[in-house]
Amino acid sequence: MKKKLLGLGMICHLLLCGANPGAVRAEEELAQISGEELLFAEIPVVFAAAKFEQKIGEAPAAVTIITADEIRRYGYSTVSEALRSVAGLYVNYDRNYKHLGVRGYYIPGDYSSRILILINGFTVNEPVYGGAAVGNDLEIDIDSVKRIEVVKGPGSALYGTYALFSVINVVTKDGTDLNGLRLTGDYGSYQFKKRGISYGRMFDNGLDIFVSAHRMDSEGQDLYFPEYDDPETNNGVFENGDWEKRYNFFIKLDYGDLSLHAGLKDREKGIPTGAYQTVFNDPRSRTLDGAGFVELKYRHELDERKSLLAKVYYDHYYFDGDYIFWDEDEEGEKYKEDGVDWTRADWAGSEVQFNWKPSEKNQLIAGGEYHNHYRIHQKSYAKGLPGPEYYSEYLDDKRTLSIWSFYLQDIYKVMENLSLTLGSRIDHYSTFGKTINPRVGVVYNPGKYSSLKFLYGSAFRAPAFYELYYHDGYPDHGNFPTIKPNPDLDPETLKTYELVFEQALWGKIEGSLFLYRTDLSDIISQVNIEEQGFDEPLLQFQNTGEAKANGIELSLKGKWKGLKGRLSYNYQKTEDKSSHRELVDSPRNLANLGLSIPFLQNKVYLTGEVQYMGKRLTVSEEEEWLNPYLITNLILFSQDLLPNMEITAKVNNLFNESYADPCSTEFAQTKIPQNKRNFLLKVGYKF
Repeated sequence: MKKKLLGLGMICHLLLCGANPGAVRAEEELAQISGEELLFAEIPVVFAAAKFEQKIGEAPAAVTIITADEIRRYGYSTVSEALRSVAGLYVNYDRNYKHLGVRGYYIPGDYSSRILILINGFTVNEPVYGGAAVGNDLEIDIDSVKRIEVVKGPGSALYGTYALFSVINVVTKDGTDLNGLRLTGDYGSYQFKKRGISYGRMFDNGLDIFVSAHRMDSEGQDLYFPEYDDPETNNGVFENGDWEKRYNFFIKLDYGDLSLHAGLKDREKGIPTGAYQTVFNDPRSRTLDGAGFVELKYRHELDERKSLLAKVYYDHYYFDGDYIFWDEDEEGEKYKEDGVDWTRADWAGSEVQFNWKPSEKNQLIAGGEYHNHYRIHQKSYAKGLPGPEYYSEYLDDKRTLSIWSFYLQDIYKVMENLSLTLGSRIDHYSTFGKTINPRVGVVYNPGKYSSLKFLYGSAFRAPAFYELYYHDGYPDHGNFPTIKPNPDLDPETLKTYELVFEQALWGKIEGSLFLYRTDLSDIISQVNIEEQGFDEPLLQFQNTGEAKANGIELSLKGKWKGLKGRLSYNYQKTEDKSSHRELVDSPRNLANLGLSIPFLQNKVYLTGEVQYMGKRLTVSEEEEWLNPYLITNLILFSQDLLPNMEITAKVNNLFNESYADPCSTEFAQTKIPQNKRNFLLKVGYKF
């Protein structure tokens, strides 16, 4: 640890003392401008907090913005990497999917279904697993991202299900942001390769177009797991199973009051862990996720105080999982079989929103939504690898779902510097009925660049169809299941209380302090149950209990003498209300430091990032805590050093730290090792 701290000190010294004189002189010239005016020359705006654009200091929520400039300087290659930089957020990787934890809440095995992910305000969570894609399985590539809006806290009063802990809106670039053709190529450790092409332009007739396509391949790495350290399982080494392939396509068109965007993705990933009782060291086990959506929006200003928004959409999701496992025939002979999970879902919907400002003090938003999930189809079967006579069907479940919703929000200015937000939403599901979720926000601005917010909100998460109806066998057909469905699940519910203080400090630094309390009820998790006629316990999703979290977040960001930096620290305690035991994969301490310095008249940036993760509990029946870790990343980024070219060179995990993430009970392991030191080189050229 001393060597790592010494190395960090050297990096900070380089960043602080290596600034080129030109950048420092430029900063001295800008010093004549007021520090607050310099930092807040363009006060960031956010859409996701209230379904219309407003300044962060006036938004009734705890908001963080990740800009395109930060994405480039820090060399982020996925949205999940960028989200690690936000106070209170952390990422779990089980070598198949990236999962997002917020303020101490992440239940291993969950597909981040308690977080709502939006692309330009469009929901991309799918209804079967509720999954929120934040890694390579997201519909768009990080190169297409203009900014990421992170709104922590409940969002069901505006958005409905999934928005328990956070609403994350990924805003894409416009044609004017690119104004040309751009080619990119990435190469990195583990034979990582990515190619991309983007085009953007605004035409003379007012049509703005942005389109991008990306393809990624990675061979991955061979992984060692001591739980499988036996000659029959290749001495614990899984070879050639960590591979990944992905492509996506995105297009956005804006013309007058009309806007259309559409996305496609297809991502295939090997399962190199032996999870789900698959054969260890058989690289054929894999998952395939794909989706495609299109949304058309019409936004019209009726007059200077009224506007109308209407949109319609279509969405499609597909999933194929191949799980190679050992089976036995009637003579007791073992053979390898392919257990397949097959999922298809199609749904469409619409939304109408009316925005009215009856006076300078009052702003009303009213809206309604309808969603028709007209096909939700889950199948599970044995493919019959030895021959067609071995084919066996476990599950063939077809469902539909309709949801209608209404929401109303009023933002009233009690005084010039004091506003009150009241809102509520009702959602009615054809499966379990209705749920109502209110929100209250009081925002006080004692100064031009300061704000004090008191926030309350409730939220819910509807049970996913996988949790409700999935099983893997019919006893009367001789296929004995390991999972039992539970169509009587209730929604999870959440209540959150927050105090937020934001203030400009010393002219060029912005500070924020968040205090929060969260209560989660009717938690849906998988448990073992005893079932008559079965020798082994079955797994079933049930509403298992309640949890609470108390926490504090501190953040600083700003610039000084050519430097741009940020610092955040989060302390939280998240525990089960009945047992008072801390939740699995819930770190008490999180910290993040970032520092970026320009060279050569802002053409080259050297950036360092340090991430600290506190100890975490695993799913082991014996109390097992993972050691805390400190990860350092170093990034060199250049723009226009060569005409029209951007180059990024990045070293992740600079000091080669060994660390792991907790995993779910679907694994023989209790923890999954993460990447050690690795490299990435990226080149982009604009025509």
